[in-house]
Amino acid sequence: MLFVVRLVLLALTALVARAALAVGPHSMKSHLVWNECAKNDDFEDWQVAFRTADRDRDGSITAGDVKRLFAAHFAIVHARLPAHRQETFGPAEEYHFEQDVEHFLAHREEHQGAEGHRHKAMDWDTFKRHMLHFYEHKTEERSSLLEVAQHIF
Repeated sequence: MLFVVRLVLLALTALVARAALAVGPHSMKSHLVWNECAKNDDFEDWQVAFRTADRDRDGSITAGDVKRLFAAHFAIVHARLPAHRQETFGPAEEYHFEQDVEHFLAHREEHQGAEGHRHKAMDWDTFKRHMLHFYEHKTEERSSLLEVAQHIF
């Protein structure tokens, strides 16, 4: 089974390279989970991760906290995966989400005006609003990739 998963990941990697997109499995799984949360309007795990990333407990995070939030959320997702899936992904570290976070912050600045300034803190509602817009855009950009990934991840 692990061989099959690796073979599919290799094929997915080739597809990604052809599309000039570099998206790792942790990012793809997080993207799929976000889309499912948005579909069901259930962001409880993301809220838990948000509170984890909010180190000073003031109800907001900064750009520097977003990687920690993504990694904290993936830890929640990872803990619920069946054992064979946990082996496929392995635990996530903040570096797994560097590219997605950089794209998120750039997207936030580009599309949200002064409110989206990279260094402006975000409360949960602001973060969620920006993420909904960001992943709506990324879902269009990654549509073919997500179509394949939903059957793998």
